[in-house]
This record gives sequence, C-alpha cells and structure tokens, in this order.
Amino acid sequence: MKSPKIFQFKDAGVNCVAVGSSPRFKVYEVDFGWGKPETVRSGSNNRFNGMMYLYQGKAGGISIDVEISLEAHVMEKLEKSKEFLLIEEEDGKNLSNGNGPC
Repeated sequence: MKSPKIFQFKDAGVNCVAVGSSPRFKVYEVDFGWGKPETVRSGSNNRFNGMMYLYQGKAGGISIDVEISLEAHVMEKLEKSKEFLLIEEEDGKNLSNGNGPC
C-alpha cells in the first residue's frame, strides 16, 4: 500500500455503520485495582452525531447499556419521546421504561 489512510468515523458519511469490540469483553468485570465500575463510557474518541456504543448491561443477562452521541436539539426531541424508553419485558406482555410498568 503506497498511501495508507487512517479511517476516522467523522469522515464516514451518513450511511456508515461500523462494528467493533466484542460482546465477550465483560466491561463491568474489569478491575484496575479500585473495584469494578459502577458505569461504563467510551471516552471522547471519534465523537460525532449519531455515534452509538452498546455494552452488555450491568444487570447481566440480556440487558444492554446504550451510549449515544447526539446534537443537543436531537437529544431534546429524543428525551420528549414517549416511545423512546419503552421496552418489552421477557414475558412479551408488559411494557416498561426500566423504572416499572408504563
């Protein structure tokens, strides 16, 4: 390769989907000597509108923690959405926002 280029997500365009990491990396099991983490965040690398990180949830099992970077006006709309935090419980019948039945 004569002219290698380092890919940066900010140059990807609106229809780019990139996948990385591994679900086998137990982010809540990492202990650097001061105890296991209470929460996990990706840091400030390659942040742009629409960037999303998914981690196995702290609760384990099928739970998922989601970290998403959005422009302020988009985040405000999302926070007002009644459907955004609705999740289907394992029995397939009850809807919840994670804080109890809706």
